[in-house]
Amino acid sequence: MSKGDDTAASSSSNTIAAAEAAASSCDVTTQRGGGGAEAAATTTASRSMSRSSVVGVVGELAGLVGGGARAVVVTGAGLSVASGVPTYRGGDKAIWDKYITDWGTTEKFFADPEVWWNEYWVKTHHCDAFLAASPNRAHVAISNIMNRYPNVTLITQNIDKLHSAAGVPPDRYVEIHGCLGKYRCTNKKCTYSREVHPEVELLRNPAGLVIPAKCILCTSLLLPLALFFDESYDAHPAFKFDTAMNWIYKAEVFIFVGTSLSVGITGMILQNAARFDKPVYIFNLDNTGSVAAYPNVITGPCTETLPAFESLLL
Repeated sequence: MSKGDDTAASSSSNTIAAAEAAASSCDVTTQRGGGGAEAAATTTASRSMSRSSVVGVVGELAGLVGGGARAVVVTGAGLSVASGVPTYRGGDKAIWDKYITDWGTTEKFFADPEVWWNEYWVKTHHCDAFLAASPNRAHVAISNIMNRYPNVTLITQNIDKLHSAAGVPPDRYVEIHGCLGKYRCTNKKCTYSREVHPEVELLRNPAGLVIPAKCILCTSLLLPLALFFDESYDAHPAFKFDTAMNWIYKAEVFIFVGTSLSVGITGMILQNAARFDKPVYIFNLDNTGSVAAYPNVITGPCTETLPAFESLLL
């Protein structure tokens, strides 16, 4: 055996050892399509899968990313749960069913801006749960992977800015649903309707209620720079929809983290994956709902499974 063979064997041994260590943090379902009872049966079976299965799936993904495959990571609200940020679906702290779809529209905003701000936005988004949150281990793991591998890009559904705080490369990062704390002008003729408005300090009246912010240029009302339910992804250039779609079409593998696969951008990605036979890997707390129909579900807290995956790429 040559020195090169020795090196390769050592590298392979190290990767297998790391994958076996990661297995203790990951519970993997290797399902190739299907749903319903079959998916439920697979979910149950995943709890007793062998460590070799875990090594195979996580190691396979590490091989793709480490080998230079163009990977798009797509993150959802589940990623930030460990940071104290509420999810939109599921669990006692979820806010999805508590009026977010009714209130989260520009139509509702214009009907009564002051009520919208105080009864909706400051209660569900511009609040301590979001503003005081810090990146968790999963955010850090994604950032470390991206800074090590330039073939990895990131599309997040989250507006909490925690990926930025964790240090992801800004040129390979798209906040497809917007960014908390940034604003746009509602006057379509104003420059700041298509650009990000300068930083805004929210003011309150003597009763403690937020006063709707106004544009410094034209004095029209400002709207948070977030994608609302009555808008499309091209509603503002800051959402970088064209950039995201370019990454999606060029991608060779998709990695979902903490998402229920229930928003527009995830549907577009999954359609692209199905059409061009691209592999899909999903890191999720469990293997239920829409997640159960897709291949290679790696279950468990992402604060454990993502650092374990990262360890394979060191």
